[in-house]
Amino acid sequence: MSEKSELLRRLRVEVHALEEKLGVDNALAAFLRQQLTDTEEGTVDERRGQVFRRAAWDLTEHDVMAELVRVQPAASKDVTEAVVALGGRLDQKYAEFRAVREFSESINEGYLLADVMRNAFAILDTVLPYDRMGVSLIDEDRIGHKWVRLEWVQANYETIHLKVGHSAKLDQSTLHDSVFGQDPLFLNDLAKHYEENPDSTTSAMLLKEGIHSNLSYPLIVHGEVIGFIFFSSLERDTYRNVHIDLFAQVAKELALVIDKSRTYEKLNSRTEFIKTMFGRYVTEEVADIVYNSNTTTTMAGQRKKVTILFADLRDFTSMSETFPPEVVVDTLNTYLVAMTECVAHYEGHVDNFIGDAILAVFGAPVSKFDDSGRAIACAIAMENKMLSVNAELKSRGLPELGMGIGLNTGEVVAGNIGSDLRMTYSVIGSPVNIASRVSAFATKGQILATEDTFSEHPKIIEVEGNLKIKVKGIADPIQVYDLTAINGLHNIRKWSHQDSLLTPTEDDETE
Repeated sequence: MSEKSELLRRLRVEVHALEEKLGVDNALAAFLRQQLTDTEEGTVDERRGQVFRRAAWDLTEHDVMAELVRVQPAASKDVTEAVVALGGRLDQKYAEFRAVREFSESINEGYLLADVMRNAFAILDTVLPYDRMGVSLIDEDRIGHKWVRLEWVQANYETIHLKVGHSAKLDQSTLHDSVFGQDPLFLNDLAKHYEENPDSTTSAMLLKEGIHSNLSYPLIVHGEVIGFIFFSSLERDTYRNVHIDLFAQVAKELALVIDKSRTYEKLNSRTEFIKTMFGRYVTEEVADIVYNSNTTTTMAGQRKKVTILFADLRDFTSMSETFPPEVVVDTLNTYLVAMTECVAHYEGHVDNFIGDAILAVFGAPVSKFDDSGRAIACAIAMENKMLSVNAELKSRGLPELGMGIGLNTGEVVAGNIGSDLRMTYSVIGSPVNIASRVSAFATKGQILATEDTFSEHPKIIEVEGNLKIKVKGIADPIQVYDLTAINGLHNIRKWSHQDSLLTPTEDDETE
């Protein structure tokens, strides 16, 4: 008899028997009936059929099954009764099959252990006996000792004493032999086990929770035990070999997802590390755009209206010639860190550090509400911050620093500039040059803004004076304002400003 004919004969026996006893609406009988139809039509999924064939074979004596497949369905009532005797256990196998399939599907949708195991706790409850589940992983410390650390736990009761984070040395644990043998560990009388192992804090805490049976199944990846999944029951004598195949399948699936989760976490950590390092050279905003972009043209050149902030230290060159290099660098870094924090707070982008000068942009790479207003508020905050910077420098026995700021608003070209060897995001255009040259006129503690910036908020800006200045590259003198405060949404004013303009008139010019 051919293999297909043999399969058809077995299916007819099982379908006939189950339908007589359990009814045609029974889930297992319906599945087998469809399997028979598919086989006859040549569209059978033989792998699924074999699951049920093996289930029937494993759950009965081999000679009984052999007798079943030799007898035609209608030939003997004994055949019907014998097959029906398998019905309940086959239904259990069918439930297990569905639970494992659902478990497999759920873990493939997740990367994080906690998410995967929360789903598993709900899904497997229908086919496996447990009141508590846990997952521990094996880690090695710096001196080579291996530890078993509890990474996840869930129970269907409230008080958990053995909590996430609990760890024990592997070589002092009952799990030690399971690592080398890669075998499950059955403890069906935890109280007795604790009497024989009174130093086991793990057993003590489980008993305190009311647990009396525990099954530990090793999680194996690439032939190595990386941890354990624990099934625990409030009843004694819960765990036997009857469910061992299902426990093994769950452990196998879980080991794979833990390995995937570890890889994901390593990649994520590496990405965050690279992003953090990258963020030291560009703003976090630019870093986010680059990492989240699916195209290389995201940072291509664009025309944008921005406000440029150019801050420059006064008399720093003479200081750098007086003090040792390491002191100069430390002083400069103290200043730059404080000023960069101000720029970040007002959502600006530090375009560049040019010696002891800072070029910041508000409005690129992303335009936001009130870019010019935030730039003005940032400039005032930076001058105020210089008070605490100088206090810190004074405590170190270093001279105070003074800073002048220039502000200008206009249209620039913003985007990636450079070559394949080195690329940077920057802004170029006349407004940048004007901001730089205006800052050169600002004395210590002074903020000078062009008409283009001032005109953005004329009713809420407070000034101490204004004048016209002649800047290189511009034919006509430009109007600048000595800013002291901005009201409205930002509401900030300078605490102190030295060397301010001597209230010049609009007609005054400075060369």
